[in-house]
Amino acid sequence: MDYAQNVHKFKAGLPSLIGKNNFMLAEISRTSKEIFEYASKFMNTNNNSNKCIQDAPKLAHDFSSGKKVNVIHCDQPMLTETLSQILGNLELKGKNTGDVAILTGKKKDANKVANDILPQIDKADLTVDSVKRFSGLSRSVIIGLNPDINDNHGDINKFIVNLATRAQDNLVIITTNSDLVKKLQNLVMEDVIQLTKEFHPNLSATQMSLLMSKYDEIGVKNVETLKYLSAEDISDIMKIIHDRKFVLDIRRKIDRNDECQAGKRPTEYLRREAIRIVVDSIREEKKKLTSRDMHIIASKFVDKFKDALGDNVLGKIIGSYLIKYRRTL
Repeated sequence: MDYAQNVHKFKAGLPSLIGKNNFMLAEISRTSKEIFEYASKFMNTNNNSNKCIQDAPKLAHDFSSGKKVNVIHCDQPMLTETLSQILGNLELKGKNTGDVAILTGKKKDANKVANDILPQIDKADLTVDSVKRFSGLSRSVIIGLNPDINDNHGDINKFIVNLATRAQDNLVIITTNSDLVKKLQNLVMEDVIQLTKEFHPNLSATQMSLLMSKYDEIGVKNVETLKYLSAEDISDIMKIIHDRKFVLDIRRKIDRNDECQAGKRPTEYLRREAIRIVVDSIREEKKKLTSRDMHIIASKFVDKFKDALGDNVLGKIIGSYLIKYRRTL
């Protein structure tokens, strides 16, 4: 992680990796799953200085807070009011001043927030610091207030990684910089683009461009908001059958992910599909498997994961290895 957060573009004391055998583990263990995934996008950018960590394994716990990273754009005159509203909402959710830290790009900006803005909204006891000075520390809630750096001196991607990984389960970024907002949101939209390509790999560049414009128009900002997409929204871009199928596929995919994250038992269709995928994968590796071999594998798989995949009918597990094969083996 030191290399991922080495913000300055000039040499900063870290030893060079050139000509050395490296075994690296990029670790973000303090953050929630949502913040970890958000920070990872900035670690995976096409930046030459990031090449040493792009393919390194990344370790994080599976705690999910359910809170997505919130990026808010506001005009400079509304900055104080916006911050006040965010802090008020956090109080209503049970957060106290010890849970929150406000981080800025520069120390002088942190001093201005502490001396000028917080007293106006009766929050003078909040922790305020620059991202650099707060490095190595964390809070349950981190508010990045106009987090920006000089592009000539620092790497904005690594800077955002440093900012994001200070937060344990809630990250809010407030900025008056419209260019920064676009950058922060575009990385989130990469997941939307990849999902769109997954279901429509043959879309032309023109269709993809029109589709992204339509997403922006109707308020699609991330994968979760894709579920509100309707066939009518994209009927002028895709053929009627294609747009309906696309919307249906998207909703199935999102609902499936939601159920898995919530630990729900898969539907009957998904239970059968899971077994089929496993058996097909084994068959690809072992070309000489007979039909009976595959049935036995599937049946043993059902027995091993009865709670998740088994269907109990009249006291018997459908597809069970013991029921189906014990008399013939």
